[in-house]
Amino acid sequence: MKGEEDSKERKRQKEQDKLLRLLQQLIYQNYLISFKLKAVKNAIEQGSDGFFFAHNHTANKQIEKMLSTMARQMNVLLLNGIKREWKCGEENFWDRVKLSLSKTAQQRKLNDHIREQATKSARDKTAEAFYNEKRHGFTISERVWNLSRNAKKEIEIVLQNGIKEGKSAAEISKSLKGYLNEPERLFRRVKNKETGELELSKAAQKYHPGQGVYRSAYKNAMRLARTEIKAAYHEAQWNAAQNNSLIVGWQIVLSNNHTTLIKGKPVPFKDICDELVGEYPKSFKFKGWHPQCRCQMLPILAKQEERNDLYRKIFDGKRGEWKPDEVKCVPQAFNEWVQVNQERAKGWANMPHFIRDNQKFVQSKFDVDIYTDQEKKFTHARKTKEAMQRVLAELSALYPDVPNTELAAIHHYTRNGGNYRQLNKQMEKGMLTVFN
Repeated sequence: MKGEEDSKERKRQKEQDKLLRLLQQLIYQNYLISFKLKAVKNAIEQGSDGFFFAHNHTANKQIEKMLSTMARQMNVLLLNGIKREWKCGEENFWDRVKLSLSKTAQQRKLNDHIREQATKSARDKTAEAFYNEKRHGFTISERVWNLSRNAKKEIEIVLQNGIKEGKSAAEISKSLKGYLNEPERLFRRVKNKETGELELSKAAQKYHPGQGVYRSAYKNAMRLARTEIKAAYHEAQWNAAQNNSLIVGWQIVLSNNHTTLIKGKPVPFKDICDELVGEYPKSFKFKGWHPQCRCQMLPILAKQEERNDLYRKIFDGKRGEWKPDEVKCVPQAFNEWVQVNQERAKGWANMPHFIRDNQKFVQSKFDVDIYTDQEKKFTHARKTKEAMQRVLAELSALYPDVPNTELAAIHHYTRNGGNYRQLNKQMEKGMLTVFN
């Protein structure tokens, strides 16, 4: 059975990889087509390194139409991928349950009965409903549309960089794959062929996609696809479990490929996934700890003696009296993560899915996006997080009555620094009320 499960997982991964390749090709081909528009070709020939589509009505209409078509095609690909993952999530969930309940005729009968009852009372939620659900204020379709709008700005940056360097249309097209694979190159200064000076393109100077978003529309599309496909898989499993009385909780575990690529090679690493592994209540919604998370959510079954008791009660018509020993609390590591990140979260643009969807398990207030721009810059400063973690335990012991030890940690780290002297002064005088 383990071999069969691995085979299904490999098949799933191949389908995901195929979807990502199709998205990559779609974006790449549309970018190439944009360089063939008449106004774009004229700008390249004339060396107009300040070209913007908005300055040319015809070109703007053409690019908008082209990117709208691209967005529709991306939506079709994503919806089909999510439908496939939703089905896989449901099937794999029931396969896991069946694997644990197939040793005896009694167990098989119990599994069939539970599945029949769960299917009858299952929620009406479908893959389509998941796709059209608003998360962080947007549906997947709306986020795809936003990506297509950013793609226009990205095309302008590629174009302006190429014109500054004196490249031909063919040379700009040839450099496109390099930009898509390494998008940070778009925002480096390039040598102006006329002056010999290193300059940043006007389009790059104006492009500010926002916090928590890649500057590359291409990379954002890949992240959106990976994240939402995985979320659909987990959502389908969670949905199937809610009406299955044999499931008493979830075991969230690391992926068997918990690595990151360094110089093209997979290397093991530690992150939030390592911190938050453990047993979670059945109603805990898990879609991943972070974008592109590969952690697995495995169902925890009622104990053997409890299952035997359920079988007897069903036979006696007393199923309503059966109460299994369920997982009731989240791991302590989850509570500690919430406490440690309360202050930093105030500078985040969005609330993490696993906090937003599980408010009843969050023991303390967890606000996001309430800092001013200056405060966000302060809390995002390099090494601030490490400093906060380093002194948190010590300060908690020294000041047990201070509710916000993260404040003290930040103060401790920056008290001798010059970059944030003004903020320190406000903190010392008690004027920075958001932190108090």
